[in-house]
Amino acid sequence: MSNKLLTILIPTFNNSNSFLKIIKLYLKDPRITIFVSDDSKDIKEKRLIKEYCDLYKIKYFDGKRLTPADNWNSLLEKVNTPFFILNHHDEFPSNLYFL
Repeated sequence: MSNKLLTILIPTFNNSNSFLKIIKLYLKDPRITIFVSDDSKDIKEKRLIKEYCDLYKIKYFDGKRLTPADNWNSLLEKVNTPFFILNHHDEFPSNLYFL
C-alpha cells in the first residue's frame, strides 16, 4: 500500500490540452498519485500526453483501445491508496477541498 491518500485515475483520449488542465490542479497536492491510461489514436496527442506524464512523474499506461470501459477498468486495477477518483479527461474539478 502506498503512503499516498488518493489515486487519481485519468483515462485519456486525444486531448492533451484537457489532460494538462486536469493534472495541474492535482499536482499541487503531495497526498495524490496519478495514473493515466491513454487510448489516443492521434499520435501527436498521445506523444504530448506521454511527455506531460514523464515531465510530472505521472504513471503512464498505454490504453487497451477496446472500449472506454476497458480503459477505465484497467486503471481501477492499479489503485493502491485508500481512496481514488476516476477523473475522465473532460472533467475539471474546481478545487480539492473535499480532501
